[in-house]
Amino acid sequence: MRLLRLTLTAIAFILLGANLTFAGVIKGAVTVKRLRSLEDVVIFIEKVGENKFAPPEEPAILDQRNLVFIPHVMPILVGTKVDFPNNDNVRHNVFSPSKAKKFNLGTYGIGETKSMLFDKPGKISLLCNVHAEMSAFILVLKNPYFAVTDKEGKFSIPNDKAMKAAKVSEKHKDLPAGKYIIRTWHEKLKNATQEVIVPEEGEVQVELSLTRGKPSKELYPNKKKSN
Repeated sequence: MRLLRLTLTAIAFILLGANLTFAGVIKGAVTVKRLRSLEDVVIFIEKVGENKFAPPEEPAILDQRNLVFIPHVMPILVGTKVDFPNNDNVRHNVFSPSKAKKFNLGTYGIGETKSMLFDKPGKISLLCNVHAEMSAFILVLKNPYFAVTDKEGKFSIPNDKAMKAAKVSEKHKDLPAGKYIIRTWHEKLKNATQEVIVPEEGEVQVELSLTRGKPSKELYPNKKKSN
């Protein structure tokens, strides 16, 4: 009878263990020669599983205050709706000439909010017809595992701050263990990629050395099909 109880316990442990998700964290920093600030570099994972993630129900917010878009760079999950409130004391016009999403919200007044759904991956450049000095970027990404560097160039994935700003569900806070390709984007730096192996527990440290130059037009590589 004792042997039977031990066997049943072992079976139960195996069945429960099959549902466990082992997860780790990517932590690191970027370095760039002769760059005043290392913030606003977006670090994102190219593919997690099949890249099938439900978009957030709540809209992300890209604010307008003191003739500035806030934040300047915002990664979001594909399918996210973004609100553009005018919290300034002047009228604004938000538009984008970007290939991934061309739109023009028109001029709207103080205290008003207009919205846009971003349903395709890509880089979105934001401008204001009324104020030429205003600019910002939205990166529409295929999964919620992304981060934005701080002034010291540091980042971590998963990233609470970036996920909260993008209204991504807390259920995506665990990054499954495995091998991944991480990519970078910054408006004044060349893109970089690096392979990372995430452990079942703990952290993996990543150092990314970036160089000045124009980033690629595409966030994701165009993989040509072989004949």
